[in-house]
Amino acid sequence: MLKSCRICGSNVTKLYPLKKGFEIYHCSTCNTDLTYPIPTLKDVEEATDPSYFEAFNDPSIRNFKTEDLKKTLKKINSKKVKTYLDVGCAKGFLVEYMLSKKIDSYGIELFPDVAKEAQKIVGNDRIITGDFETYNFNKKYDLITMFDLIEHIKDPQKTLTKAKAILNTGGKILIITPNIRSWKRSLLRQNWTAYHLEHVNCFSCDSMNFFAKKTMLKLVSCESFHKTVNFHYFIRQLTHKFSFLSVLKIFTRFKTLNFPFTINDDSMLTILENVD
Repeated sequence: MLKSCRICGSNVTKLYPLKKGFEIYHCSTCNTDLTYPIPTLKDVEEATDPSYFEAFNDPSIRNFKTEDLKKTLKKINSKKVKTYLDVGCAKGFLVEYMLSKKIDSYGIELFPDVAKEAQKIVGNDRIITGDFETYNFNKKYDLITMFDLIEHIKDPQKTLTKAKAILNTGGKILIITPNIRSWKRSLLRQNWTAYHLEHVNCFSCDSMNFFAKKTMLKLVSCESFHKTVNFHYFIRQLTHKFSFLSVLKIFTRFKTLNFPFTINDDSMLTILENVD
């Protein structure tokens, strides 16, 4: 049983069972949902249909991931961005886009095999393979993005403290992550689409405000964010959560059905600023 919140140390309440041996707890103080116990990589692999990862081999992912970045850049004064870092950069699509805009851009990726794929796209000197929290950066950045990342991290406060340390004064951190302040979460309960085993914490704007205060960052804004996806990616994400819908994967065989669209998947965009 989880006795206290990993984020703020307050008492927690058990909400629902998630998967065999795992449960969802809620902290009303920082308004965070927590998976307990924290799953190992093996736990996640065993609970995941291997075909789920096929979605990330789709070349069109570059297009809709880039579209999300473009939408977030409209929320800040992107003309002031001269240096950029994408944390959890995966195949480096966001780094590639920012380089095309003549911005000195880099990515860091924990998994070596994935980092190698990114290096093929933007070059070895642009992609760091390693742990963001322990890597010794030799420069500072005007913009750091963390898209679909922070929900996977056990100690986000530590991650954001590191981000602040390598952020220029006036620099921004853009975070996209699921928002537990959702009517769908209340309705679907443990079947909420953001409750994946690999999502060890799920947050709210209250959580983001807590992190901002603890790390001495300014919370500029926290609001709902509608992502861009394509049909094949959407189907694989849906069947990842609801295995009984696996029959729908037959539609991923048809390239003509792989159209992009915007979706409300209960994500939120948080903008933090280093005001020091």
